[in-house]
Amino acid sequence: MERVAFPKDVDAPQRFLLWTMDQFIPFAALLGIGIFFHALFTSIVLGIALSWAFSRFKDSKPDGYLMHLAHWYGVVSPSKLRIGINPFIRRIFPT
Repeated sequence: MERVAFPKDVDAPQRFLLWTMDQFIPFAALLGIGIFFHALFTSIVLGIALSWAFSRFKDSKPDGYLMHLAHWYGVVSPSKLRIGINPFIRRIFPT
């Protein structure tokens, strides 16, 4: 049997090659666009630059900042969808 290395933290983000998944997704999207428009080299360079800029932005902010920002602007996370009462309603009528 081979030994399997366990991650140091249980909450460690999933990785793809050298990047975390949230850094890889913009690169993969630009790579797909570059393949579609036959501009592969340009899209790879832009994808690496965008992933680098995103990692710099993410490292300078606290954990959960992007989720908070998305929630603030009304983007709903499908994985953590919750139903709540609108806080601006003054009266709640029974159904």
